Amino acid sequence: MAAKRMSSSSFREIVCAALAFTRTRVQIPKAGIPAWRSAYDALQKDYGKVSVPDDHVTAKSDPVNADVLAIAAATNADVTGQTIMAPAKQPSAMHVIGRFWTGNVEGRKWYYVALFFDDHA
Repeated sequence: MAAKRMSSSSFREIVCAALAFTRTRVQIPKAGIPAWRSAYDALQKDYGKVSVPDDHVTAKSDPVNADVLAIAAATNADVTGQTIMAPAKQPSAMHVIGRFWTGNVEGRKWYYVALFFDDHA
């Protein structure tokens, strides 16, 4: 399944308690990499710096690009079950996160990438 490029700002006009936008559902982690990269880029474009808590790059290393982060996110999701990312500075009106996770459906392992928008109001 191909990932579609879409800015998270497309959802700002939607009024709801919570919204999850699933970018992809695949059976191999490698296939979710383009969706994670696209979601990362969309969050960075709309909210600025994106934090990935499972990113353990030393402070003295060169900046890690979205491609490397996407590969690491897929690997981490495969091993631990999930990888989370979020804008370093959350918007005041909602909580925003991206998630790459696994789930079993009828005995088959699936990988999901989604953006979640939770309205504080």
